[in-house]
Amino acid sequence: MLLRVFFWLGGVLSVIWCLFAESLLFLLPMWILFFLAITCLAILFLFVISLFCYRKKPCEKEYLFLRPLAYHTMDCILEFFRFRVKGEGLEKIPEEPCVLICNHLSRFDPMVTFVLMKGRRLGFLSKKENMRIPIAGPIIQRIGFLPLDRENPLRSMRTIRHGAKLISSEGFTMGIYPEGTRSFDGTLLEFKTGAFVMAKRAPCPMVICKIDGTNAYHGRFPFRKTDTTFSVLEVIPTEQVKALKPEQLSDYARSVIEANI
Repeated sequence: MLLRVFFWLGGVLSVIWCLFAESLLFLLPMWILFFLAITCLAILFLFVISLFCYRKKPCEKEYLFLRPLAYHTMDCILEFFRFRVKGEGLEKIPEEPCVLICNHLSRFDPMVTFVLMKGRRLGFLSKKENMRIPIAGPIIQRIGFLPLDRENPLRSMRTIRHGAKLISSEGFTMGIYPEGTRSFDGTLLEFKTGAFVMAKRAPCPMVICKIDGTNAYHGRFPFRKTDTTFSVLEVIPTEQVKALKPEQLSDYARSVIEANI
């Protein structure tokens, strides 16, 4: 939506400028220049913000003013890449903090989830390399994205414990992709148990979700829109999370997602 506003605003101002110049020949160049100028200013603004966000330690408390900024930025990115996003069954998600379990198809998956769950304190367990991305890395780390070192089990467990603390003490909802990496062809990979350990340590409900379509944009962008659906399949209440072992939760969650792919 925000990107559409920039497009329309750029078009209107370009028309006004060209009318004053008494020529419409410069309409398209002026529109392009305006849009590029707004884009450069936005990137510069995010860069300056990211300089103040850099910290070596993971997020302890959310930087509240950054969440709306992150939301609008992700919304613009999805608009730019022409994603048409739809949520199904979002009303099933409990109001209390929980853990979201989902399959993983694309780097856009967290953005889709983040935009659909506007207004919720949502964080993610994300591979540590994502925190090194210029501009984006420091900002997402300040809103609850936790760096997960997949090659170091001890550090991974510390991150999982920290995620459980954010859920129980700070009211976060934490998302995690138990496959551990993207499945480019949509085939469901084996699940790792870290997400389920976090849900038990919190303890909190576990929401099983499925995402479709985010891996299809390669063959569609920029000429066609990519339809993407985020679906809530089932909610496992806290009592059941407590009663089952992480391995049992993992097997059950995987079977639910696999049955709906």
